[in-house]
Amino acid sequence: MFKQMLILLGGGALFLGLAGCQPVQPPGPDGATTHTPAPAEAETSPPPALETATWQLTAVADSNGTLAPVPAEVTATAAFAQGMLSGQSGCNQYGAAYTLENTSLQITPGPMTLMACLGPQMQIEQNFLAALAATETYQIQNNQLSLVGSNGQTVATFVPQVDASLAGNDWVVTAYASGEDAVVSVLLDTRLTALFAADGLLSGSAGCNQYHTTYTTDGTTIALSPIATTRRMCAAEVMAQESAFLAALEETALFQIEDNRLELHNAEGTLLVVFALANNE
Repeated sequence: MFKQMLILLGGGALFLGLAGCQPVQPPGPDGATTHTPAPAEAETSPPPALETATWQLTAVADSNGTLAPVPAEVTATAAFAQGMLSGQSGCNQYGAAYTLENTSLQITPGPMTLMACLGPQMQIEQNFLAALAATETYQIQNNQLSLVGSNGQTVATFVPQVDASLAGNDWVVTAYASGEDAVVSVLLDTRLTALFAADGLLSGSAGCNQYHTTYTTDGTTIALSPIATTRRMCAAEVMAQESAFLAALEETALFQIEDNRLELHNAEGTLLVVFALANNE
């Protein structure tokens, strides 16, 4: 029996010795033993957390619950910070409160501006606000934020938003000062654009005609030279919109970029034109 115990203990000692072995390199030139370092793990950027990014809406559920992509000319965003949610809803600015527990997310609607827009902006806004109210959980996977309703259906998806720069981007007008102390959305089936080139040239479509001018900036101030346009004639309402838009450009003295939204203001700070970044059109 004593002999059997020795054999068992010896086997156990042998097993432990093998388990603890590490590969050893031959002695170096100075006789010291060197060890092969473990390979370094590849560094990867962690995905953004809910409250560390401004999220841009990429798709939202319609009235039938079908997830539909957001048109490139519509910008809707969500920024979560310390229980307060804010952003652009497609046409207006909005605020809300939220409570967060693990992946549970409850959103309570708050104040918002009351600007009226035409075309897809208002429809996206209605669907987006409904999706926020319907949210019960969220998940972030592959840098995509998904808001999920009570039935487990995704009601909205987002990607982290990257702030745009003034120059080198195509901007699409979403609203402009009509000249009657009101900021209104652009007419259906018209497109107003602006391209601020890095060399100081500004060009685009005013809805009917093409226009061009030059510009200079200093911080958030901007100055435009007189604007030249082509001489095409369009429907009366299109021409009226074009005249108001060009007048707003000529009055511009300040600009502001927040997320992918560009605003032009006059010297008193009055809002003149609102642009969205044109992506993937």
